[in-house]
Amino acid sequence: MGPGYYSKLILVFSLFIVGCYKKGSVDEAIKSVEQASLIKEYDNPSLFVGEAYCYYVYQSVLDPVKIPPQKFGEFVKGGTLSLEFITGYNQWISSKKGELCKLVVGQDFKPIDLDENKKYVIFLNKSAIHNDGQDIKITQNHEKLHVAFSLFKNKRDRIRKIWSSMPIKEKNEFKESHPGYNFSNEEVVLREFFAYKFQGQLNKGIQFLID
Repeated sequence: MGPGYYSKLILVFSLFIVGCYKKGSVDEAIKSVEQASLIKEYDNPSLFVGEAYCYYVYQSVLDPVKIPPQKFGEFVKGGTLSLEFITGYNQWISSKKGELCKLVVGQDFKPIDLDENKKYVIFLNKSAIHNDGQDIKITQNHEKLHVAFSLFKNKRDRIRKIWSSMPIKEKNEFKESHPGYNFSNEEVVLREFFAYKFQGQLNKGIQFLID
């Protein structure tokens, strides 16, 4: 066996090590996302609306004129809450705008039930998921990608670069296919674009983000 054989063998071994390292990094990143998240599943969409709707309004994720509470419960399949913003939300919910939101939601409104050992709450509206004929895992992946987007903030430029390079027509098609989001907020655009792009392949989405 000549030196060329050993060079090839070393190259293959090196690629194997790199591949294992990347897989380990992705697995660790997913583990970080899951350990940081409390997953709450709702069989009753009214309970989902009562706990999540006003937080969405507070975060300016949706337009409450386009998506009132009833529509939210029927069509929104999930959501993610960061405890980083819970103090601000609790203050807002006692303000005039917050009181108005509670009034719109009605008797279903309730404070968000939290686990202080977690950094995020993932909401899953099972009724809307099943009505859409979708596997609940897709929505779980979508929301886990939201958490990853938040956890790995320093990696967002990769998403921004892809979004910025897209033709205006494709950007508009994406926005039109997901009505109700506040796409005037760049963070919402990048987060949703990333989550929808990779929701069917969680590992690839995480790998794209952290590589």
